[in-house]
Amino acid sequence: MLQNSLGRNATRMMGRLPTRTVVMVVGLIVLVFGFMFLYSDNSGTSKPHLDIPTNKLKSISNDHDERENAFSHIYKNQIWGDGESRSGSGSYMSATVNVRKFLAIVFQIFRVRSWLDSPCGDCHWQWNITGFDKIEYTGLDIVGDVILADGRKHSQRPNMRFLHMDAAVDNLPPSMDVILCRDMIQHLPMTAGRAAVANFERSGAKYLVTNFHSANIIPETGGNKKITPGEFYYVDVMKAPFNFPPPLMYVLDGEDRKANEPPNFKMVGIWKLPALDQGNGTSILPINMKALEDQTVIVLDQSLVKPLQEMDVPYANHYS
Repeated sequence: MLQNSLGRNATRMMGRLPTRTVVMVVGLIVLVFGFMFLYSDNSGTSKPHLDIPTNKLKSISNDHDERENAFSHIYKNQIWGDGESRSGSGSYMSATVNVRKFLAIVFQIFRVRSWLDSPCGDCHWQWNITGFDKIEYTGLDIVGDVILADGRKHSQRPNMRFLHMDAAVDNLPPSMDVILCRDMIQHLPMTAGRAAVANFERSGAKYLVTNFHSANIIPETGGNKKITPGEFYYVDVMKAPFNFPPPLMYVLDGEDRKANEPPNFKMVGIWKLPALDQGNGTSILPINMKALEDQTVIVLDQSLVKPLQEMDVPYANHYS
């Protein structure tokens, strides 16, 4: 009887309210219960990362659409592979041994507590870095389906979140300790690659970890080249139009050997931001391949020698 009385009273009250107000109240109730349903399972427990919502505040420029369509096509059609990682063989565990070790060193030396990974791809290997659980990780990718899949896959890792964004145009999470931009610039037109780095700098991030390739200096394959989104070139961020200074330190990330071509060594290095136009357009290439083959950290900033020694990390001086 009490419930019936409350129901009748509520009905009378709603009847006295303007129609617009009633619609707003009902809409609010539906919205609240919708969120409760989305973020709870049958036991009522929280789901931290189920179906991470995509970011709608994106540029609608033709350049953005071309980038998103190109990489969505690559992911959907498994053009970079359907094996261990849909992001390609460069994201296999066996292919990320060096970069994982390097990032663990970076995290410790630079006291990293927040990390933006752009692009994160299918986030196959990143969680397997020493010290990862102590860092707030944000994965960013231009492909919405990738982000939704990542959110589901890593829903039980409370330090991980994922955002659907275009690194070249969207407002990025601010003030990250380090941004990892691995294997992205080499697949973008140079204007978009430079725009992405400028966006990293505007975000207030402290350091950038990214790649450069030894084959950039080879006449047949080298040079920073004009491409369309999803294509590839051997990037060197120390050359125009990026003009980075030399990195603080770097290691061998991977090696490509193709028939009838000289081998390409892909390095991964760390730069203090801002880096755009802080160099003079010349590269540190060619490099000491013997040191790289020994999987040694190559140091250019001598202030890093002592911390590397304290961590018992093998290193060599780039200029020696």
